Amino acid sequence: MRILQGLIDVIGFLTAIPVRLNEHSLKNAAEHMYLFPLVGGFIGLVGGVIAYLIGQAFPRIVAATISLFAIFALTRFYHIDGLLDFGDGLVAHGSKMEKLRAMKDCRIGAGGLTLGLMIILLTIWTITSFPQELIVQYFMVSEVLAKFSMIVLAVFGRSAREGTNRYFVAAMKGQRGYVRFLLAVVISVTVSFPLVGLKAIYAAITTILVSFFILAISNINFGGITGDVFGATNEVSRIASFLILLAVTSS
Repeated sequence: MRILQGLIDVIGFLTAIPVRLNEHSLKNAAEHMYLFPLVGGFIGLVGGVIAYLIGQAFPRIVAATISLFAIFALTRFYHIDGLLDFGDGLVAHGSKMEKLRAMKDCRIGAGGLTLGLMIILLTIWTITSFPQELIVQYFMVSEVLAKFSMIVLAVFGRSAREGTNRYFVAAMKGQRGYVRFLLAVVISVTVSFPLVGLKAIYAAITTILVSFFILAISNINFGGITGDVFGATNEVSRIASFLILLAVTSS
């Protein structure tokens, strides 16, 4: 029953599905962060089915654009917003505190706009290149790994400032944190491997490398991670796994 409530709270945190969220449910979602990949599989299933069905009647670029928009809408544009803020923070001049303030600014700057457009356009192009018979599987695996990348960030990162991110970082530390991390690994493998086989290994390795790369950048620029960094990691990890799955398919 506790796990079921944890899954409900994770769904409420990661998606636009109407689940009431308060501080208690947020903490509970953090304690069940290992379920992120499972919810990611559901998000990917929705996006993949939309891409497949629309691709039967319209050009692939239309299907790719609508399916990506559907994922953004299903996740409340939460992660793409983090990517835009992350881009603004990276190009901001000054100290780490000034970069953090730039991330909190509600306006979109050149850094966020450029990074966001690059990731969105590259993602759409990659989706159009997928074999139609594998598009649902690739969506699911990429979303599973995108959510797993945030877990990697929480396990090895530290909070740069107070915010919702602190609950997730704290929950993934210590002995319980490592147990939760192992559970996340098991869930990710259980969902991904039957879908694409050994391709999942290549995608997972790529995703983990991306997570550590963004973690290193965040430590240098912001002194740690924030909710925006989590969102950026999700978006970059998705396109990274998309690209490696496409590369492995084409080879």
